[in-house]
Amino acid sequence: MTRGLAHAPLLVMRFGFFLIACLGCTSTQPKPVARKGWVDHMQSADRHDRRAAEHERAAAAVEGAPVPERFDCGDPDLNDQLTTGGLRVTTWQPCFDQSDETAERHREAAMHEHDLARKDRAAASRLADAERLSCEGVPARELARSPFSHAKSIDRVEPMYDGTQLAGVRIIFKPVRGLNAAWLQRDIACQRARWAVFGKDPTWLPGDPSLVDGVAVDVFDRDGHVEVTVTTKQPDQAAVALARARGELGKDTAKR
Repeated sequence: MTRGLAHAPLLVMRFGFFLIACLGCTSTQPKPVARKGWVDHMQSADRHDRRAAEHERAAAAVEGAPVPERFDCGDPDLNDQLTTGGLRVTTWQPCFDQSDETAERHREAAMHEHDLARKDRAAASRLADAERLSCEGVPARELARSPFSHAKSIDRVEPMYDGTQLAGVRIIFKPVRGLNAAWLQRDIACQRARWAVFGKDPTWLPGDPSLVDGVAVDVFDRDGHVEVTVTTKQPDQAAVALARARGELGKDTAKR
C-alpha cells in the first residue's frame, strides 16, 4: 500500500472474500465445507508419503521373492486332464514372470502418493506465505484479535438491504487516530490469511463479519470515519455477517 493511497480523501478498496460460513448460525444455515489448513495439509502429506513407502517396500519384496513364487503357470496337469469329446477344456497358460508387472504397479502407486504429498506441502507453503505477506507490518497485539473486536471504536452497525432482501452489514468506525481504510484493509486481509492457515475454522473470530463465505468487503475513508460494508447476494450468508458484526454469534453457536 503506497503512502499516497493511505492518505487519499476517499478510498474504496474492494476485495471479494470467498470464505466459509459459520456452522449452525441459524437453523437454515448450510453446513460449512471442510477446508484444509496448514496442519491438515502437512498431515495429509505425511500420510501420502507413508503410503508411498508401503508401495515401495511391496515392489522390493516382489522383486526379491524366490523365483518359483514369481511365476504364474496355472495348473498344467489339470490342463492335460480336463477334456470333453477328446478336446481340452482349458488352454495352456505360459509361465510368465509376474514380478515386473506387479512391481511396476507398486512403483506407479508410490509415485502417485509422492506427487500428492508434494501438492499438499506446496498448498501448506502457499497458506504460510500468504499469512506472512498479508500480516507483515500488523502489530503483534492485533494478530490474535479481529479489527471488529474494538467495540468501543465502532460507532454503529447497520443492516444493508437490496430492496426488501437482507444484503449484508455496514460497520462505521468512530474517528480513531491512525485508523484509515488502508490500515483496516491490511488487518482484515491478515485475519483472512490466518483463518485459511487454521483451516477456516467456523468458530474462529466469531465477531468478524468478513469471515463468511461468498461476501464482498468494501472499505471506505469517508468524512473522518472508516466504513466497512460486507455484502452478498445470499440472504442466509448476509444474516451470518450481520450476526457476527452484532456480536450475536458465539463459539458455542458456531459449533452446532
